[in-house]
Amino acid sequence: MRTPEYIIKIAADSVQTLRRSDVFRVLDNCDGPELRPTAEHITTHRADLSDEVSASLNDILDRPFAEM
Repeated sequence: MRTPEYIIKIAADSVQTLRRSDVFRVLDNCDGPELRPTAEHITTHRADLSDEVSASLNDILDRPFAEM
């Protein structure tokens, strides 16, 4: 399993430089067991992105299983 820090690097050098527009892409790149820890890592270190994390999680988790 990849760490949240590693997954975030697909879009930013660190969670501190992660842009709101990249949150969905980061979370969408997660495998099943990586999703929640990565979302929690982002919201813990960037409370300003918590709304975007929630919206992204809703979109990802509401997909039909075949799309995942």
